[in-house]
Amino acid sequence: MCSGFVSANRLYDVGSRTLISHPAHQATDDDVRRALENREVRADGGHSSSGTDRPPFVDATAEYAVCHFCGQTWEPTVVDGFDLSGENEYYRKMVPVCPEHAGGCR
Repeated sequence: MCSGFVSANRLYDVGSRTLISHPAHQATDDDVRRALENREVRADGGHSSSGTDRPPFVDATAEYAVCHFCGQTWEPTVVDGFDLSGENEYYRKMVPVCPEHAGGCR
């Protein structure tokens, strides 16, 4: 993060006529990661076009989701996710799990 003087052209986008946050007030990497993990952000700023909220790791066109642990099929809107990625992996390897296995039992 930066602090101190920032020129006006870095705080206002003339083409789109929108304000840009001062670098000292922007979200940290941890803030962004937490918001994404808690599904608090939509990339397009809108609502789901299908009218249902699916986890981002379930295909938008899938009619059902398969639990990674037990293999049962579920509505895509009721499954939770389980992170299979290692501690040092940057990208998460999320898989759908049924409500019974949401805690991650194997």
